[in-house]
Amino acid sequence: MQKRLITALLFTLFFTVAAISQSVVERPIVWQVPEMPSIKQQDHSVNLPGDTLNFTCFHPIGYQVGQQWPTVVFANGGIENLPQWRVYQDWAKLMAAHGFIAILHHSKPSNRDKRLGQILDYCHENGAKIGVDGQRLGVWACSGNVTAAYPQIMDEQHSYLRAAALYYGMPNSIQNIRQDLPLQIVRAGLDSYSLNRKIDEFLQRALKVDLPLDFVNYLEGYHAFDILNDTPRSRQIMQHTVDFFKLHLSSATESSGEVLTGTTFYEMVIRGEWERAEAQMKSTLAADEAAGRPFRGYFRVADENNLNWIGYHLMREGLNKEAVFVMQLNQSLFPDSPNTYDSLADAYEANKQPQKALAWAKKTIEFMKGNKEVSERQRTLLLESANDKIKRLEK
Repeated sequence: MQKRLITALLFTLFFTVAAISQSVVERPIVWQVPEMPSIKQQDHSVNLPGDTLNFTCFHPIGYQVGQQWPTVVFANGGIENLPQWRVYQDWAKLMAAHGFIAILHHSKPSNRDKRLGQILDYCHENGAKIGVDGQRLGVWACSGNVTAAYPQIMDEQHSYLRAAALYYGMPNSIQNIRQDLPLQIVRAGLDSYSLNRKIDEFLQRALKVDLPLDFVNYLEGYHAFDILNDTPRSRQIMQHTVDFFKLHLSSATESSGEVLTGTTFYEMVIRGEWERAEAQMKSTLAADEAAGRPFRGYFRVADENNLNWIGYHLMREGLNKEAVFVMQLNQSLFPDSPNTYDSLADAYEANKQPQKALAWAKKTIEFMKGNKEVSERQRTLLLESANDKIKRLEK
């Protein structure tokens, strides 16, 4: 309750001051480019059942009817006059000057939670009517607008969304994180502790799903640094955002979808999603082999040494059932490695399955008989490890 109250007060204070002084509303962005005054815009009104979408498209130079352009939608979390703010108009013109259609849309408190999603769906399904490429859509959101935008960009129904940039904002509750959505997170070091703490917590969760993430921490930046900090660093970050959208909304860049990494595999295992983890690991290994990529060594996901390390890490964490699963999978994927036999024996012993541990320790010794591919050092270490287990387990 306290966190929600503080966030609401900060949001209200920020925009109350803006309404009184107009300084925030009227301030230009600190990065101006010569093409911005030449950008043309067009208002649109789309009738929906019981509702109307009102938005403005800012067209790139050279725009012609019939063309389709990559598009960035600027999220509005319920501020009725936001499309008239100088900062938003400048951002829209900046994006248009770099080859995008930029969209500012109207919203009010009563529809703030759904309006962005409706705009995105319209652009995806009917964008060709207004010059929008419905397959190349991005979202930019900042401050309190992130709260309304976040559920929409993470909604799997909006899987067509290609990228999103979130400036100095984060919702109170993070229900879902899509690994297939590239995000740029921009944090202002001189922002409030409560807001930055939420960003920090999000980053920790995002790394657990190995989100394709661009993170910028502007240490000397204030909240709304894009209008308050007239510095080379501010302009560099804004340029980075433009480049971020250029990369991910390019026709040559396709979404990679879900990607298996060591981190996502580990998280699946501890969540009990063993069938999914096994299927994805086998698929990754098969893809590596089919592409002729080397898959033996410490630095790959579908690799004996990687799985071996994960298994022992699980044992150190006391997750012994999970460790048995990983070591079983490793032995099945790499049956020619004697180390997978010995490691599986260790996992069974840690999981208090002495008979299975003893059997696999003996299999380790048997497998090494006549095996000329094992180095003498490895042979010595594995025999010592297996024999020590046999002595313990046969008592």
